[in-house]
Amino acid sequence: MKIIYFFLLLLIHTSLFAYENEDRVICALTSKVAKFTKNNNSKLNPYTITVLHNKFGTLFTDIFKNVTINGKDVKILYIEDIKNLQKTNILFVFTTHINELNQIFSSIKDKNILTISNMRGFAQRGGMVQIYSQNQKLKIKINLKKVNEEDIYIHSALLRIASIVQGDKR
Repeated sequence: MKIIYFFLLLLIHTSLFAYENEDRVICALTSKVAKFTKNNNSKLNPYTITVLHNKFGTLFTDIFKNVTINGKDVKILYIEDIKNLQKTNILFVFTTHINELNQIFSSIKDKNILTISNMRGFAQRGGMVQIYSQNQKLKIKINLKKVNEEDIYIHSALLRIASIVQGDKR
């Protein structure tokens, strides 16, 4: 019986470690996406990334501690309500209800904020960049229509490795 508990404990610990690693890679991918994009908020100093409904603890702060984007230090802000949003370059949105997602998109319309999420269907629902897992690999979807509407430039190297989404199904 002790052997079974040991293996269950080992399995749970390994699964948690795998999730933590995936979370770390999502934060790192956010950094890479940021380096391949430009928007009208690029003059903001420091480069600001706002995280809505944070689920990763201090990972964003840890990953971006010694990172510069466009020669600027990076500042991470954590908010729980879109009403608390300040000027930012990127808004990372954690899983949320679709109604709240519509409210988020309405409140940032025409503010040239790049939106990124790991939420399922984010790009199809009007988000700009979705990080998702397929066959145990993290991939990127980009809603080019929304990116263009907000006058955000995405480097062609990033576009080449991403799946492009044109629609918007709110």
